[in-house]
Amino acid sequence: MSVINFLKLLDRLEDLVEKSFRVPLLGKILVSEEEFFVLSNKLRASLPEEIRQSVEINKNVRRIEEEAKEKAERIIKVAEEKAESLIKEDKITKEAESKTKEIQSQAEKEAKEVRRGADEYAEKILANLESNLSRILEQIKRGQENLREKEGSEEG
Repeated sequence: MSVINFLKLLDRLEDLVEKSFRVPLLGKILVSEEEFFVLSNKLRASLPEEIRQSVEINKNVRRIEEEAKEKAERIIKVAEEKAESLIKEDKITKEAESKTKEIQSQAEKEAKEVRRGADEYAEKILANLESNLSRILEQIKRGQENLREKEGSEEG
């Protein structure tokens, strides 16, 4: 649900409060329970999309990190197997050691790059999500302040 729809729901909630029956001398109102819960459920339903996105992003980050780890482990295993094979041949032992280090270094470098890319992706998505949630929270606070101001002006 969009922020505009969310704000419209807040407006409807404000209208519900404004049009409700006022209890004299108590500064209280009687609100239709059904209408209130319909609106509050719609408001609640409008927020989970951002939260679902956050959960999905976290799953993707974990999946990417796991894939990077598995890839690094496969690369290292292949490097170790290749190194072991090369070491068995006496004539090229020094070359095998050198190649092993090179392959392990390359595997670690690639794994590090994959992890860094996953972290950058996660940071970017989470920063965007934080921005969206902050904006929505600010709009909610303004809506609450408007409600308080309306109640204060009506009581006075």
